[in-house]
Amino acid sequence: MLGRIATRMQIVTYSTPVLGSMLAGVLANCLDPRIALLIMLGIDVLAGALLLTPRFTKRRDLPRRESFPAHGVTT
Repeated sequence: MLGRIATRMQIVTYSTPVLGSMLAGVLANCLDPRIALLIMLGIDVLAGALLLTPRFTKRRDLPRRESFPAHGVTT
């Protein structure tokens, strides 16, 4: 089961740049290439701004610090 999940993640990871470049090519063909680049830049900026929202910045994967009596450390 884990192999299937990993394979699907690889398919998504490796196919999104191809789809993005195809979308950029279609936009550049239909519009002016500068406008297409500005649209793609806007999408990139919005994606980066999304990562700075509290939903992502407050989410941490680090373990909480608890008491460790074997080492004499307590919180």
